[in-house]
Amino acid sequence: MAGHRMSSLPVAQFCGASAALSAKHGAGRAAAMSSAFHALLAGDAAGDRERGRLARLTPEELAEIQTWKRPPDVIPHPTITLPLHLAKHETEHALSKDGYPCDPKDALTVGHSDLLFVVDVESTGPDVGRYAVIVDFKRSTFTTEDGPESLQLLAYGLSAALESHCTHFQVGIWPLTDGDGMEWGPVYETQSFEAAAIWERIREAASSSPTEYATGPHCRRCYGRPHCQEYLLPVSDPAAALAPLSVPGGLTAANAPEVLALYERAKVVMELVKDNLEAFAEREPIRGADGKIWRKVTCANGPSFNGKAFQAEHPELAQKYTSPGKGTRSMGFRWTK
Repeated sequence: MAGHRMSSLPVAQFCGASAALSAKHGAGRAAAMSSAFHALLAGDAAGDRERGRLARLTPEELAEIQTWKRPPDVIPHPTITLPLHLAKHETEHALSKDGYPCDPKDALTVGHSDLLFVVDVESTGPDVGRYAVIVDFKRSTFTTEDGPESLQLLAYGLSAALESHCTHFQVGIWPLTDGDGMEWGPVYETQSFEAAAIWERIREAASSSPTEYATGPHCRRCYGRPHCQEYLLPVSDPAAALAPLSVPGGLTAANAPEVLALYERAKVVMELVKDNLEAFAEREPIRGADGKIWRKVTCANGPSFNGKAFQAEHPELAQKYTSPGKGTRSMGFRWTK
């Protein structure tokens, strides 16, 4: 592959370095959980390869994907019936530098869609033709700021349409944890000015230089930002960045966005610091100057809400709420004697 992956395009269109950083430090566990979810959907039909994906999850990850909403047997679509059993799962797509389907090893960009339907619509009027319909799984409705108009999903749709000789393509999102159902994007004609414009965006994003950095709002969507020299640079000189806070009235409408950006970046760094300290403390307790030790301990949570008493006192209200149950115990890091 000569360029960046389709999953990197939404951020790579603004910053070429993001794709390289994401490839090195990207959402490995999120991708593993997504693949394992496909194995759950396959059920008894899952092969050894699919079952192996489930076996590679941690108990916490396995418990989480079992709570994800499964798509219905018939995907709700505005005009086309999409039986789930006809979907192709985790289909590989590849586009050459000229915008044509090709072998992945010769491609400019490569990606894998979650569900692909190819449907012939035989009605009369402008909607007649062959459709490539992509359904992509996202953890929530907020995972992708662009929704179905995400460049990643449009790349899937255009590639699938060209591969299957479709006259139209459309993409949608199935939120796994929230939302009211499918969120659909517009229908595109494969041979149209709109589709040509989409390809130009794909080509530019996939070809962006991996050494060129550009910071901005898109950084929040970049998996590689905790390792980005440009994103973290202000944190290396916090005294200068926090100078407005050192004098009364120093924080103004003009400099507040910059200080807020520093705060958001510092949080990313501090999370990395915390993770490293916790990993170290599991191997060797950290001793403070006062002799106390910072280490992993079992913490008893406080008493829980008494659901039975509440139900007896307010039966109608109790139907709207669930009790968090009995108090639990959890692990955490604390200073101890």
